[in-house]
Amino acid sequence: MPKSAIQSFNKILKKCPKCDDNAPKELVAIGTSKKLLAHCSACGFSFDTAGRGCFGWIALGMFGVFALGGVSVLFGPKNFHANSAAESPVAEPVATSASAEIDFKAIVKNPAFYPGSVVTKEELTFAAILNGKQVGTFKVPPNTLVQLLSVSPDGTLEVAVDGGRAATPWTKTNFREAYSQKKLNSTVPSVNGAAQVSVKKILYTVVLREALRRNIAIDGRNLNEQDLIALGEQLKEENRGVSATTVLIYSDARAAEMYQRLNSLTPAETTFLQRNFVARYFKNTHTGTEEYEIHPLGMNGPSKTVLLR
Repeated sequence: MPKSAIQSFNKILKKCPKCDDNAPKELVAIGTSKKLLAHCSACGFSFDTAGRGCFGWIALGMFGVFALGGVSVLFGPKNFHANSAAESPVAEPVATSASAEIDFKAIVKNPAFYPGSVVTKEELTFAAILNGKQVGTFKVPPNTLVQLLSVSPDGTLEVAVDGGRAATPWTKTNFREAYSQKKLNSTVPSVNGAAQVSVKKILYTVVLREALRRNIAIDGRNLNEQDLIALGEQLKEENRGVSATTVLIYSDARAAEMYQRLNSLTPAETTFLQRNFVARYFKNTHTGTEEYEIHPLGMNGPSKTVLLR
């Protein structure tokens, strides 16, 4: 960023015209100019934000204005957001100076070390997404385990839980501890002594959640042995601090939802559920059990037990 730029807490979602980067851009003022420009941290280019296709957010103390496609919605601590025109994670104000404690520019060069999940330290607001569109927002309390989707060079984390997404400063989560632990567990020495690791993150949606069980749905593109094994490793990492849990994995959210009415399914619905039930993760530290089995062709197809690392 130019040294003469005045940093702001404002963030905006707009593609960089120079490098086509889609990450959130910081709004800055160059020199004494009052005109705000979007600064691309990927290539260092600052550009005018005028034009269509601009989705942004700005924090205003206890309240804020969430702008989407020219429609602004005022919200406060107890308000539920109105429908929005497009999918966009709810963003928390990002104090860029705080990220100086961690070299995020170096971290983003190796996503393999990203932790699969982080724990919130404060209440966060999430955008509720339905069929690819934002339909409102919801809040999650502190100490909530959320899935980590991406990390930006300025220390902004994109996280997800229960089908919702949010962008938040890393300081509002336990990212530092989770990242250090993941890097320690993932690093293995290569022949030349350099750290080598290959980890793929699988995005999923939590369809049903109970005290000791979750039903999740994955994209059909991940319905292969390699991605299902990667998902198992991811679930193992995400549940490292959990004493007992069962995760049932489906390739269709409708099948995951059907589980709660197993005794009343029609024969066609039963077949549909069985065809889309593709994996199961089970953990119980009291018995010392941790199991992961996959069956990409459905529960009646070939099954394989995977020994997680």
